[in-house]
Amino acid sequence: MENVPLGARGRKIPKVPQAMLQMEIEDFDPKKSTSDYCSDYSPMVVSIGPYHHGRPELQGVQNLKQELLDHFVSGSGKTEKDFLQDFRESVDIVRSYYMEEYTAAYSKEEFAKMMLLDACFVISINLKAHIAKTISSRLGKVVFSLALRDLLLLENQIPFWLIKKLLKFGYGQEYTEWWIKNFICRVIYGNHRKEAGDIGDDSNNPPLFLLEALRRAIVSGNWTKSNQTNHYYSVGDDEDIEPKRYNYSFHSIRDLKEKGIYCRPAQTGLVNDIKFKSFCFYGRLELPTFIVTNRSRVWLKNIIAYEMSPGTNVGLEVICYINFMKSIINDPKDVQELRDKRILINRLNSDDEVVKLFKEINTCGLDDDHFVFKVKEQIQKHYNSKAKTWMIELIITHFLTPWKVVALLAAIFILFLSATQTYFTVYPRH
Repeated sequence: MENVPLGARGRKIPKVPQAMLQMEIEDFDPKKSTSDYCSDYSPMVVSIGPYHHGRPELQGVQNLKQELLDHFVSGSGKTEKDFLQDFRESVDIVRSYYMEEYTAAYSKEEFAKMMLLDACFVISINLKAHIAKTISSRLGKVVFSLALRDLLLLENQIPFWLIKKLLKFGYGQEYTEWWIKNFICRVIYGNHRKEAGDIGDDSNNPPLFLLEALRRAIVSGNWTKSNQTNHYYSVGDDEDIEPKRYNYSFHSIRDLKEKGIYCRPAQTGLVNDIKFKSFCFYGRLELPTFIVTNRSRVWLKNIIAYEMSPGTNVGLEVICYINFMKSIINDPKDVQELRDKRILINRLNSDDEVVKLFKEINTCGLDDDHFVFKVKEQIQKHYNSKAKTWMIELIITHFLTPWKVVALLAAIFILFLSATQTYFTVYPRH
């Protein structure tokens, strides 16, 4: 097998920060503790990696992993011992990705077998349709769906390069690239087969695990690399923007609409592709299209946990995106406005569920200290402009509907007739 990527050395697969977990628990039930709280950060049916390995309630799916490994090995031309030997050579490096207290109890053989079984399971459950269908029939549709959900958890990850190694060996480079893109599509878009950006797999700094690869796809996908602008903002980036924080007056997308600010989908699906431009009498806000599925909350919350984890050295793009969406979504009518513009595509049962999803994602009070701050500031300046908002209010009052236009024209015509009549009364024609 190929060598371990240099960019993966010395890094960690983190656990959800304890303080963040405790804050979320207290929001819902202050009497609960982190030990008995089952949240969107804990696996429900399958463990991947050492953090939740061995939990009794996860053994049902654990028993299927060996069968999937046997199936993978049978078509590879190698034996299970050959794969184990390859994995055993990298055990010490892979161990270093996890907290030591979760790996010390396993021998090299046991740890290598765990990684091999888990890598094969991750590959198989996202593999060709007939294999996934076989797994679904064995586990049942509910457990199968929950297993897909468990793969998105921060504490349920294994090294991305191990998965790629097995994929390349079993199916080749082309299929490996398709598998990665297909996984990202399924998570972000559900059954929508929309083109997702590549993960920006830089050989010097490759993603360490699947969830990190997913984050890169929505933050820095290659689809805009050739003309991508810098969306980050800090004091001094733009001399026209005063480095201060507004007390923002807008609290919903309808507030913005009443001030002549209209939305349209951005050119990419990147969460940091949020732009605002102010014109003479209206403003234009561009937002990335986001498809809300029944898995969106889980993977968003776990990416946020990753962004908050110490030592990850990544930005807060997803946190800032969620904060921004919270600032413009107040009730289901706001969701409907965004749906009408194809900015939100709702695959849940109702718009109320979308509102609940965004409101329940806890960003732990982190501020918008990136690109969103600049956008919000620009919106507030437009919002405060009396000239621009007065004009749009005039347009909304008198020109928004055909009947208002007709009424206005009729009023003008009546005034004209009255003025004409008055004129000829004062200055009669001889």
